[in-house]
Amino acid sequence: MRTLLLRASILSVGTLFARSAFLPVFSPMSIVASPASAPDTARIALTAEAVKFFTTWQDAWTDNQQPRMFAARRWAYRHCHGVLMSRGGEPNRQPESNYVAIASGRTAFSVCPTWLLGDDARVADEARMTDAAIAPQALVKVRAARALLIDRFARSALLAPTDGFIVGQRVRFLVDQDLPDSALVIARACRADAWWCAALQGYVEAHLGHSARAEQAFASARDSMSAAARCQWDDIGQLLSTEEREAYAVNSCTKLATIVERYWWLADPLYSEAGNERRVAHDARLVLVSLHAALPVDGRYRWTMDYGADALSKMILRYGWPTFIAWGGPSEDVSHSSWMRQHNSREQPPYTTFEYQRDRVRTRADWFAIDSPYVAPASAWQLTEPTDGSSHGIWWPDEHVSRRRPLLQIARGQVAMLRRQTGVLLAVAHNIDGALAALRDTSDATLMTGNGPNSMTAIHTRRAHVAETLVLRGNIPSAPTLVAVEISSPDREGLDARTRFGLTPPAALDAMKVGELAVSPPILRTVITDAIAEAHVLNDRGDAVLEQMLGSTRINQTKQSRVSVYWESYGFVATEPTTVRVRVEPKGKGSILDRLGVFLNVLQDPKSSIEISWRDEGSNRSVQLPNDHVAIQRHSVVLDLKQLLPGEYDLVVGVGVIGQIPVTNRITFTLVR
Repeated sequence: MRTLLLRASILSVGTLFARSAFLPVFSPMSIVASPASAPDTARIALTAEAVKFFTTWQDAWTDNQQPRMFAARRWAYRHCHGVLMSRGGEPNRQPESNYVAIASGRTAFSVCPTWLLGDDARVADEARMTDAAIAPQALVKVRAARALLIDRFARSALLAPTDGFIVGQRVRFLVDQDLPDSALVIARACRADAWWCAALQGYVEAHLGHSARAEQAFASARDSMSAAARCQWDDIGQLLSTEEREAYAVNSCTKLATIVERYWWLADPLYSEAGNERRVAHDARLVLVSLHAALPVDGRYRWTMDYGADALSKMILRYGWPTFIAWGGPSEDVSHSSWMRQHNSREQPPYTTFEYQRDRVRTRADWFAIDSPYVAPASAWQLTEPTDGSSHGIWWPDEHVSRRRPLLQIARGQVAMLRRQTGVLLAVAHNIDGALAALRDTSDATLMTGNGPNSMTAIHTRRAHVAETLVLRGNIPSAPTLVAVEISSPDREGLDARTRFGLTPPAALDAMKVGELAVSPPILRTVITDAIAEAHVLNDRGDAVLEQMLGSTRINQTKQSRVSVYWESYGFVATEPTTVRVRVEPKGKGSILDRLGVFLNVLQDPKSSIEISWRDEGSNRSVQLPNDHVAIQRHSVVLDLKQLLPGEYDLVVGVGVIGQIPVTNRITFTLVR
């Protein structure tokens, strides 16, 4: 089926030039050609050739859309302009509330990006191959037409070798033709403005999956920009919510540079991998928008502001190019274009969906974490759909990226901080089960810490074994830090996993004053049934006690009704008697069924607590470890939790000199059945 979608609505190429149609719509800056650029007449001729090719491409695409274009669920996502009316006039078939339309600031045109709709889970990915939606029988003609266009640009490049527009489109069409190696040769030989040549190299390297090389190229592009141009290029405003953008926009370029660096530092998918894959994806999207906006059309959409292309640009910057694009057919275009005219806006057919595969991940941190990273919880980085059911099966993030390897979220674990002479012994424990069971037993886990961009340092690496508890530990300074736990499979087809959170450690022992007393947060451990083995662990001057840490503060009573609690006290004199107290305090009242169990005397009163206290005379005190002027004592007790109701509890440990208020510390844990 041949269409006149492009022919019917595109202005003449000369008129488009007069209206600056070849400047990027939402790119931070225009593709500025060098002084020896090709004359306008040459560009007009090249653009006419490109428009001719795009007409051929669109005819092939629309022909292949026929079998799936009228999927009922997709209708609302092609008409996402506020209150939607179905064909029967009823306000229904609206997109799910979690999906937010991206509206143009100039016209009534909007786009509604979504996860894949219908049963097209196995569609070819347009983001990886431009011609993925072209039927095989039509692909030969499309490739032949593009080859002629590439040759036309190549001949023009001989006459204008420094023209940024020509070299950019050569690179673009070679990538679209699935000839990235040839595109890389052209980008490396580029003689246009230095920043643009470097950006084109980064674009191709990113397409090839060479993240580290792409990052170097984009860094070179930034170095070649003026301060004002770099401020525009690095603007992340379109990646932020309205509220975040208001807080962000009040800053100067100098201040923004600090915020931007922190934003991308916290958005890096894996610190243990070279390069920032997420920032590379964003830079590549900027180039992609620039390349599309340098021509009036791209086969489906018009790339000028008066057609609402700013909405398309914002979508691509947030999510990249869609996996699958579904068209509603000619009759739907006529109806939608009529609606656009009624709202004093230019038509933008074909009206389509913008659908993405669900394997994408949101790597950015919440604004709270960007503002205060060292107190941010792990929940500030929500990679994928929450597993607690809070999203009701419809989770649509404010940005996401496709990775060549899946990235899983490591569930919340347990964190321990023990004071040492010049710093803190940090230990983290996580259960390698659930979704993480898909990891290979040959995967390495790494504990990393840092306090700013380019500062993340590995302090412990060990093998992560499925169905076991992973414990990582190492010494860190007593200063606010970002903590990251990352698991990487050794092969290209494997999986990766991560979690990260902010941490403010306590002061080191050498910072404590003489006579100052302190207690560490308690640590939940597996019960060692052999009393001799338990005593050996507590008397060990090393830190083997941490190897028995539970991998979560969420305890299943059915499987684990008894836990060992370990903690340390600092500054107490070994020869002075002390009081030691352990208390479990409920945070809630329990469910209705739990309270019924209490009434029937099946369960213990949910308001009851566990409390253990004793007097330590010194002679039977846990081993004292000399550590300069501050002494360390180790304490351990086993708790039986089986009589407690499911729910959230505070575990409080305290040590005090006789006759004085004890020093306490606490953690929160959850009991489930």
